[in-house]
Amino acid sequence: MIQAEDTSSIQRLLDFLSNSFGGGTDVTGALKFAIQSIDSQSMAAADILLVTDGEIPDPPVPNEVFDALEYLKLRKGVEIHGLLVGKLESLPLSRICNKVHNFLHKYDLETILSDGQLIPENNQISLM
Repeated sequence: MIQAEDTSSIQRLLDFLSNSFGGGTDVTGALKFAIQSIDSQSMAAADILLVTDGEIPDPPVPNEVFDALEYLKLRKGVEIHGLLVGKLESLPLSRICNKVHNFLHKYDLETILSDGQLIPENNQISLM
């Protein structure tokens, strides 16, 4: 549990995430960019954080991207973390990430955005 004292920041994040981006999450382009960036010397020690609502196709990426990610994980020690917003589980996300972290999965995001009921009375938000 974390203390949610800055509700305005969380509300701004939710407002941004509620924008329409055309539906679904195409992670291929972002992951190709991350793979290329990590291959550079300046980003060699980087990990990847993939933030999504979990609406990802299955399989989540083409085989060549999946193979490149597996290479980074196994040979370079790169960790791929997924931050799943508003859902408890996304199997496609689990296929590409070392670890998936849940954020606001106990909340109905539509209700939160429509009536402002962001934080429970005890000011505790569970990230896991």
